[in-house]
Amino acid sequence: MNLPILGDYLKRLADGVEIQVNYLPELNRILCGFERKKLVIIGSRPSEGKSTFALQMAYELAIKFKVLYLSLEMTREEAMLRLLCYQQKIPNTDIYSGKYYDYANVLDKFKKDTDRQLIISEEIGRTWEEIEQIFECLNDDPPDIIFLDYIQCIQTKGKKLEAIEDYIKRFRAMAIERNFCLFICSQINRQNISETKEPTMEGLKNTGFLEEHADKVILLYYPCKRSQNIEIGKYKVIVAKNKNGMTGYFDCKISPEIYRIWEETNTNQNKPQQAQWQE
Repeated sequence: MNLPILGDYLKRLADGVEIQVNYLPELNRILCGFERKKLVIIGSRPSEGKSTFALQMAYELAIKFKVLYLSLEMTREEAMLRLLCYQQKIPNTDIYSGKYYDYANVLDKFKKDTDRQLIISEEIGRTWEEIEQIFECLNDDPPDIIFLDYIQCIQTKGKKLEAIEDYIKRFRAMAIERNFCLFICSQINRQNISETKEPTMEGLKNTGFLEEHADKVILLYYPCKRSQNIEIGKYKVIVAKNKNGMTGYFDCKISPEIYRIWEETNTNQNKPQQAQWQE
């Protein structure tokens, strides 16, 4: 038995897990934060907040960590616009309807308040060769955390299922080798939602490999997309898998127009609803 390795690991955990999500305290409490060398999956149906959730988390974590956000869907301009709306609480409808000059002064405020270690790329990472090239460029300043948004956008030759599994396997091995935490966004199958209303891990699109190899799985649910009788701001975050802790869910609020998700306050949610320990 190699007790020194265990001792070093315990010392690293003495002050808690390194990567803490303090702006979502209930999520952080259930998950006990995030660790390097781990794979975290963020899943939802299209247009139900996975990019909003991931980009917001990347922005907040970049206060302390070096974060690389690989956007395979959004342009860099769109991602930066989302962060501007998020940070300055500007409705995107105002920007897209030509009211930029009503908010021209906030751009300077945004620049002053964005002293964060965040790199956003666009259309880079669709192939494994591009991932290797990125690390060659960042060899002297490697990231602590990587977000990939989203896995179904990668380029494949031949069978898509096999290509996605190979890509994930390589990326996970690299996370262990290079000591970073990896977040991968994934779509949820339409059939999975229609049968159960809420998403489940079995619905992660194209592959069960995500469900099997993830250390943590976070599923996002926007109920007003299923019923017109539900308040537009209601949102749910589901911790569906957590190898080293609890699973459960809790209610949140979402403001799609400013790309912001936050936990409800002044509720009786002192403990996660339907929480259970992973076996």
